[in-house]
Amino acid sequence: SSNDLSLRVQPTILSVVLVRDPDTNQWLATKRLHQPFLNTVGFPSGKIHEGETFAEAAAREAEEKLNLSNLNLIQKGVFELRYWQETVVSRHIIGFVSYAEAKMNTAYSFSTSEFTSSWVVAADLVEANVFPQHEALMTLCQQPGTFMKSFNVR
Repeated sequence: SSNDLSLRVQPTILSVVLVRDPDTNQWLATKRLHQPFLNTVGFPSGKIHEGETFAEAAAREAEEKLNLSNLNLIQKGVFELRYWQETVVSRHIIGFVSYAEAKMNTAYSFSTSEFTSSWVVAADLVEANVFPQHEALMTLCQQPGTFMKSFNVR
């Protein structure tokens, strides 16, 4: 039943980093080389560690996933994402989004045993369709002000 506490899904709290080159409209993306989500392409992200501020988590993710420590990251917004299986939430994510603009270096690439990062065109992120909200986040980050957004995937 919906009152069964064992079925309640606790949210995963993530820091999500979006970096765009305004001249080329390309975005920095990360391809996962491990499970879960092997070979998926998306924005650099990861769980916020205990004791970290949102800004600290974003800076750490940029360093870990992009090898970039000099980004002028701004806290842009927050989203919640619920994956549904019929009437039950099977996965719940809360993402704190940070955004920066940077000039694309065409020679840029960064890889570890767990992921590889590179510049991609927006269409590559939309077509990957692993996270259907990529397009919405790109749009929200380019608009003035901050945002709070809810997404549901059924």
